Amino acid sequence: MNAASTNNGPKIQLIGEVLEDAGLISEAQLQTALFDQQIYSDLKFGEILTLRGWIRQPTADFFAKYAKQELILIDSKRLGDYLLEADLLTTEQLALILDEQRLNHMLFGSLAVLKGYIPQKTLNFFLRRILNQHVGDRRFWQTTHHPKTSLAQQPNAKATQPPLSKETLNTAKETDPTEINWIG
Repeated sequence: MNAASTNNGPKIQLIGEVLEDAGLISEAQLQTALFDQQIYSDLKFGEILTLRGWIRQPTADFFAKYAKQELILIDSKRLGDYLLEADLLTTEQLALILDEQRLNHMLFGSLAVLKGYIPQKTLNFFLRRILNQHVGDRRFWQTTHHPKTSLAQQPNAKATQPPLSKETLNTAKETDPTEINWIG
C-alpha cells in the first residue's frame, strides 16, 4: 500500500489553490507568487500576495486557516459574517447590502456580486465550500408571500383591465415562473 491510500484523513489544500478556486488570484499571480516564494523562502505565501497588493493580510489569514482546515465553520454564521471575517466586505458594504436586501428581496450574495464587492466565482466558492450549499439551486431573489385578494373581495375596487383570454392564461401556465419575459 502506498502512503496516499492509507491516509483517509481530510485533504489539506495549498492556500494558492484555494485562493485561485475562490477567484481571488489568477493562475499568473499564483505562478508569480510561487516563484517569489523560492527567492524569499522566509515569507509565507499569503505574505507574498499581500506584499504584491493582490490580497489583504486578513484575507490571506482566513484562507490559510481554511486551507489547513483550522477554520471553524458554524452553522448559524451567515454569508456576510464569513465575508467580513475574510476581509472581503467592510461593515459599511454589509450595511448597504442589508438595506437594499430589505427593499428588493434579493439574496445577499447576489447583491454583493451585483454591487461589485466580490466576484461571482468568490460567491460560488463561499456557497459551495464554506456554507455547503449547491450553487445552482439558488435564485437571485427571495420570494415573500403576499396574500392575494381578488378585486371582487376588495371594497370599492374597480377592474381597470378586461379579463384575460383563455389563450393568455394557458400561455402563462406553460412558462417558468422564474423566467422574466422582457419582450412580448
